[in-house]
Amino acid sequence: MPISTPTRPYIRPFLHKTAVKWYRLAAEQGNVAAQYNLGLMYAKGQGVPQYDKTAVKWWTLAAKQGNADAQSALGFMYHKGEGVPQDNKTAVKWYKLAAKQGDADAQSNLNKIKSRLVSKGIDDCLFDEIKKVTGPETKKIVEKYCRNKMEKKSLRWLLRKYD
Repeated sequence: MPISTPTRPYIRPFLHKTAVKWYRLAAEQGNVAAQYNLGLMYAKGQGVPQYDKTAVKWWTLAAKQGNADAQSALGFMYHKGEGVPQDNKTAVKWYKLAAKQGDADAQSNLNKIKSRLVSKGIDDCLFDEIKKVTGPETKKIVEKYCRNKMEKKSLRWLLRKYD
C-alpha cells in the first residue's frame, strides 16, 4: 500500500510539486511505494506534466518488485494502449499478477478481458461459419454451432495464448 496517495483530498495542488520531488528521490533509490506514487502523479498530471509513458516507466519498476497497485495500473495501460502499444496479452499478464495478490480492480478487469475474448471467439466463429449456412434459419444454426464448438473446445482453449 502506498505511503500516501496523491489522490487524497488533503494534498493541495501547490504541494504536488513537493510531493513529486520527494517521491522521485525515494523512487530513484528503489522505494516501491514512491515508484507507484510517482507513476500516479505522471498519469494524473499532478505536479508534473501529464505523461503516460513516464507513468508506465515508474509503474513497471514498482510492478517488477511485486506492487499489486502498479501491476494493476500497468494492466490497465496495456489494455487501453495508454503510454504503450495496446496489448491484451501483456495486460492479462499484469492483471493476473495483481489479482493473485487480491487486487479487486485487477480481478474485475481480467474477467472483462476474458469475456470480450469469449465474445470475439464466438463472433469469429460466426463469421467463419456464416458462409457455409444458407436459408432463413441461418442465425439460429450458426449460433447453435458456435455454442457447441465453444463447449467442446472450452474457454481454456480460447484463452490459451493468454495463460
